[in-house]
Amino acid sequence: MRCSRFTYRSLTLGLLLLVQQAHASPAQAGCQPSWMPTFTGQAGTSERLYALTVFHDALGSALYAGGNFASAGGVVANSIACWNGSSWAALGSGVDNYVKDLEVFDDGSGPALYAGGAFTTAGGVLVNCVAKWDGTAWSGLGSGMNAQVNGLAVFDDGGGPALFAAGDFTTAGGMSARYVAKWNGASWSALGTGLDAGSYSIGVFDGGSGPALYLGGMFTHAGGSPASHIAKWNGSSWSALGAGVNGYVNALMSFNGGGTPGLYVGGSFSTAGAAAASSIAKWNGASWSALGSGMDFEVRALAAFDDGSGPALHAGGFFTTAGSSAANHIAKWGGTSWTDLAGGTNGYVYALSPFDDGSGMALFAGGLFSSAGGLEAGHTAKWGCSPASPGFNYCMAKLNSLGCIPSIAASGTSSATSNTGFIVTGSNLRNRKGGILIYSSSGRAAVPFQGGTLCVNSPLKRSIALDSAGSALPANDCSGHYAIDMNAFAAGTLGGMPAAFLSVVNTVVDAQFWGRDPGFAFPNNSTRTDAVEFLVGP
Repeated sequence: MRCSRFTYRSLTLGLLLLVQQAHASPAQAGCQPSWMPTFTGQAGTSERLYALTVFHDALGSALYAGGNFASAGGVVANSIACWNGSSWAALGSGVDNYVKDLEVFDDGSGPALYAGGAFTTAGGVLVNCVAKWDGTAWSGLGSGMNAQVNGLAVFDDGGGPALFAAGDFTTAGGMSARYVAKWNGASWSALGTGLDAGSYSIGVFDGGSGPALYLGGMFTHAGGSPASHIAKWNGSSWSALGAGVNGYVNALMSFNGGGTPGLYVGGSFSTAGAAAASSIAKWNGASWSALGSGMDFEVRALAAFDDGSGPALHAGGFFTTAGSSAANHIAKWGGTSWTDLAGGTNGYVYALSPFDDGSGMALFAGGLFSSAGGLEAGHTAKWGCSPASPGFNYCMAKLNSLGCIPSIAASGTSSATSNTGFIVTGSNLRNRKGGILIYSSSGRAAVPFQGGTLCVNSPLKRSIALDSAGSALPANDCSGHYAIDMNAFAAGTLGGMPAAFLSVVNTVVDAQFWGRDPGFAFPNNSTRTDAVEFLVGP
């Protein structure tokens, strides 16, 4: 069964020079997030979840869950199921053992969902620990692996995008591949001599020299050289991340909160490089740093989510304290300190994923628990605002020459894979005037410019040219508005030169409309809305 939801050219040189001096502005208060009823009265899964991901097919998007369960919402679903915002559905007859990770990959025949775990069959087909779901049927990837797959990630190592698997296996497709392997859509291959022990996590991060693949786990060597529990594959060779960490790594995630990119690493360790770091740390491409005093026990999952106060890192796992505060199995890192999520869960959190189930973007947590914040939760819980906002506003708009205050808003869901559905609008603008949306992944700003405030930090990017429309000339009023679907723009269907980061999951984007206003004398003859900040989702 398918699971779908009814679902001007560049600015003046003066502007470009000025923004180089911009500074990030403080966050404004958003909504008050809380735990919410997760499945509109339906039950969750019958047992634990290990993996959550969002998959968009031709019929819409849904949240896919993998783990070790026999049913979801009362529907028979063997270890894998999907939630479309209103009901659960099985993926055929599912798999015969637990699922550890889920990933979306296009092998040339269209995007599909891939599952890795300890199973040997999927939909009755022999697959050996890794399988593909195309929306209607299961299929294998060659002869699969000789042992469990723990993680999946998509990465282009120079030969085109491919699916990489991490796990406990030593062969893939019948060939030697020690604990990590690459699937190019037709066959498996090894990554050099691989690792000397199991890998539990896999992800992609650009540390300043281009995107690379990162592996975390139990191993202490990669490619025959020392690499303490974490290593980097650049497409041809392995390298260590300094002195690494002194215990196993369960989770990896790239996140650029506040305009500072980093690879966030969660697991069971007490040091990262030379720094004391309890179960969580950050690698910036050159050195390690701690996130406060960390956790009292291991971290199993990481995700970026905006709860209304700005995009932030969230961690889930076995811990009961984060920093110096109680935090039951889930916590938020605000950049300087950890905070609890309203009592957390009463059991372990293994997976985190943002998803819009139709009521706004929320953070879904999966694991081995029966309640979250005191609410009943069958191994899956939902955290966010009701209704959740797709982005939140900050900064100050410039009063235009007619005395109107322009404003910006966002609706829908920002997505790295969808080519529609996230509309950024500007309203209360002068009619029949040209403009653009300026945007950046470098954070917020609050810089005086052209009689108003520039709210977006450099380097700036711009949308295609826009027209405010509104009342026909010679009318002169504030009936104008701008609108652009940023998913469509990012996908290239609107033309222009969209920045690559618009299609990178977990990128924080800040945006503001800029337009003409001839009612002001040069050089202040422009208008600007306030700004909106949003997180690019899956």
